[in-house]
Amino acid sequence: MKSGETQVLIQMEILEGILEKSENSIESAAASFEKLLLSFKDDPMPLFENICLLNLVDIEIEMQHPESIDTNADTSETWMNALMEHLSRHDFPGIATQSKIMKAKFRQKQGRYGEVNRIVSDVLRDSESPSMRYLKNLAKKEFPELVQ
Repeated sequence: MKSGETQVLIQMEILEGILEKSENSIESAAASFEKLLLSFKDDPMPLFENICLLNLVDIEIEMQHPESIDTNADTSETWMNALMEHLSRHDFPGIATQSKIMKAKFRQKQGRYGEVNRIVSDVLRDSESPSMRYLKNLAKKEFPELVQ
């Protein structure tokens, strides 16, 4: 850290978490992202916090079992709430729209398909902006049956 390579170390830790997640080491990936997120308490770095929170929400949703999921819950729990709080303090339209994709994924797992359609429609509307077109691809990856 003293050598000025903080960002490189952070990027390496993020890559480690993404690799663990891709190898289905979900608990290890979550621990990596949580540890990194905690390191930003005293020295916030919103760009990296965004990455950690989005991955933690994705993991949180993945870990929920359809048979035991609360079908009336508004959020998937801790990390989705933390992401919403983070977005209330920062103006990140792309991250806010990615959070909508996560919410739609959660709603789908809950069996609330009408809400999934509404949320995906919102995402597609948001993705019409030239700087946000990548969001359509993210939505198409998660909901190919709803995005043309």
